[in-house]
Amino acid sequence: MNTAAPPARTPLWRHLWMWTLVAMAATWATLAGVAYYTGLHEADEISDGQLVASAHLWLSLPTLPAHTLPAHIGGLKPEKHGYEQPQAIMVWQDGALMLDSHGLAREWPVPATPGYHTQVVMVEGQARHWRQYTATDPQRAPGRRVTVVTDLDARTALGRDIAEHIARPALVVLPLVALLLAWALRRGLAPLNRLSADIDALDLARHQRLDGHHRFADFSSTVKAINALVDRLEAQVEQERAFASDIAHELRTPLTAISLHAHVLNTNGDHDAREAAARSLQLQARHAGDILTQLLAFARAQRQGDGDLQPVCLAELLKRVVAQHAQAAHDSGHELSLELPPDATQWHLQGRPLLLELAVRNLVDNALQHTPPGTQVEVSLSINGSNWELAVSDQTGTPPGEPTSGRSRTAGLGLGLLLVRRIASWHGAQLESGEAPAPWTSRHALVWPADALRCS
Repeated sequence: MNTAAPPARTPLWRHLWMWTLVAMAATWATLAGVAYYTGLHEADEISDGQLVASAHLWLSLPTLPAHTLPAHIGGLKPEKHGYEQPQAIMVWQDGALMLDSHGLAREWPVPATPGYHTQVVMVEGQARHWRQYTATDPQRAPGRRVTVVTDLDARTALGRDIAEHIARPALVVLPLVALLLAWALRRGLAPLNRLSADIDALDLARHQRLDGHHRFADFSSTVKAINALVDRLEAQVEQERAFASDIAHELRTPLTAISLHAHVLNTNGDHDAREAAARSLQLQARHAGDILTQLLAFARAQRQGDGDLQPVCLAELLKRVVAQHAQAAHDSGHELSLELPPDATQWHLQGRPLLLELAVRNLVDNALQHTPPGTQVEVSLSINGSNWELAVSDQTGTPPGEPTSGRSRTAGLGLGLLLVRRIASWHGAQLESGEAPAPWTSRHALVWPADALRCS
């Protein structure tokens, strides 16, 4: 038979590491974006400050030469220093051009107003973006206008350079941080791995528990929950063992009797003794079959009822069970009745209807089978003080004028009560058995707290 190998599972530290790297990469990308914006903004501020400083410097000169030829023809070109922003100076005195440092005046529109301007000007046949600042000072330099121009493309390059200087160190450090994170995560998750190993090594047979005094407070709730789970598992195992022991005890009696009567049939030659043994053998075989039928019904109801809890109307459930047993009660000579409060159909219990129906059916079956004919059996639902009670009451005594049947009230009742008690515990109820007030003599009741049933 081919068995597929289980898929490889990623260690938790690696999963956390990968997500941490993703977060770091996103952080670095955000840093790069902010750095780029900051670099451009700072380059703008620096460049605009230089334009203003240069313009006011030329305004402060007392005199100007008659005409200054351009120092560079062909526009602005960056110098050797990376942060140097080339500038072109154009000075007009009383409308006449006095200075054109880079030969731009012939293509440059005369600025109409002082201040900052950003515009596109054709220089050497190419459209370039320019930033200019025009200043005048009627008091210190009447009739003089100074325009300082810088290339916006060069300023953008400066902004990118600033952004690279900010983001590059983080990019270089990122691999080192990733390695340190991998090491730190593996070391940090080591206590969790040790806790997992301790859980895996727990031996329920030796009643082992996790150490509650853990080094890390975050593990305390986990350790407490696991120990509580172990306690519940042990209690369930003990309950299952006791249940299996009770079932074995119930089956041992009819099986032992079957074995003895079979031996009589094989060894005794007396005809009457053989007939009596055969009748007893049939009776005990039927009894063993009834036990197995109950176990099968319990297993089937448990399997179908293991889903989520749902609202169960106990009044409707009791009506259904009583209707199902009406013919059996008539055949056995019993009077079967049902007592419900007026508003019983408004009350619901969160539970598993199949299991609850099995419990009630067991109580009714036992009452009909183990009480004399002519007696009464009552199924009731009532509130008694602070509790709800679902009870099956009967008259164990012999009716007047009839001989004693000799049947024991508890004969054959053991397994049925075991099933009822198990179902009751699953639904938060207690099974109470004992004497009952007249006209009843015995009573079995499932008892819930008053708040277990809710009015709809």
